[in-house]
Amino acid sequence: MMRRPLGWLPVALAMCVAGGCERGPAPAGGVASGDIGGEFVVDDIGDTLGLGSSRTRVVSMIPSVTDLVLALGIEDRLVGRTRYDSRPELADLPSVGGGLDPDLESLLGLAPDLVVLWPDHDLRGVGARLRDLGIPTYSARIEGIADFRRHGAAIGALLGSAARADSLLGSLDHELRAIRRSVQGRPVPEVVYVVALNPPTVAGPGTFVDSLIATAGGRNAFRDLTGNWPQVSLEEVVRRQPDFVAVSVTDVSALGQLRDAPGWRSVAAVRDGRAAAFDPNRFNRPGPGLARAARELAAWLHPEAVDPDLR
Repeated sequence: MMRRPLGWLPVALAMCVAGGCERGPAPAGGVASGDIGGEFVVDDIGDTLGLGSSRTRVVSMIPSVTDLVLALGIEDRLVGRTRYDSRPELADLPSVGGGLDPDLESLLGLAPDLVVLWPDHDLRGVGARLRDLGIPTYSARIEGIADFRRHGAAIGALLGSAARADSLLGSLDHELRAIRRSVQGRPVPEVVYVVALNPPTVAGPGTFVDSLIATAGGRNAFRDLTGNWPQVSLEEVVRRQPDFVAVSVTDVSALGQLRDAPGWRSVAAVRDGRAAAFDPNRFNRPGPGLARAARELAAWLHPEAVDPDLR
C-alpha cells in the first residue's frame, strides 16, 4: 500500500551572531505571537526579536516559510534548506536534514543570523540549544491560513520586507475571496482529503486543508472528528461515501492502485472517477501557494462555476 510521509507536519509529522537581535520574554500588554511592535516581533514561544538588524544568513526549517522567502524575492538570504525543500531555486543550498531533527553540526556550520523553526518547549530541543548558543530563532506554529498570514507579516518585517509581505498577503486574501465568490450558491459536496493510505489518515477540522476545502466550495467529510490529522478506518470512509476523494501523492498512477485496492473499490467516488491526486508539495503547506491550491480544488469540485481566469 502507498504511504506518503507528511514532511511538514509536527508529528513523530549557529555561532553567536546577535547583530542587534534582542531576545527575551514577550512584552506585557497582551502582545500575541506574530504581533509586530514598533521595534520587535513576538514568536510562538513568547520571545521577541528586534527589527533593527539586517539578517542575511537565514535558515528556514519550515517549508512554507521557505516558500514565503522565495515569494518575497529575497531567496539570496537563504543559506540552507531542509530535505523537504525541493524547489529548483534551492538545489544548490546545503541541506540540514529534517525540519524537526536537523543535523545540528551542519546547521551551526552555516553561521545563520536567523533560524525559523517549529516551536519546541523541550530544554534539550534544537531551538533551545540554538538559543543557548546565542543564535537568533523565530518559532512559528503554522497550521492554518490565519497562522501563515500572521507569521508571514512578522517574518517579512524581520527580513526588512514588510511592504512586500503586506502586498503578498493582501493578494492572497483577494484571491481567496474571489474563489469563494465563484462557487457561492453551488451544491456543497463532501470531500475527504487523504494524506496517508495505510492506515487512512485524513485532514481534520481546523486545519488549513479544511479551510481550503471550504474556500473551494466543499465540505470536509471528517469535520466532526477531533485532531488535526486523525487516522480513520477504511470501513468508516466507505460508510461515509464522500462525493470526492482527494489523495495527497506525487505519483498520479497511485490512483489506479487505489481503484484496485480492496475496500477503496467500495467508495463510489473512487470507482466513478471522482478521486484525484494532489501534489503534497503544494497542498500540504499553508504558504504562499494557498490560493493556487484553492483554485485547483475549486476547479475540480465546480468546473462549471470557476472563472477560467482563476484556474
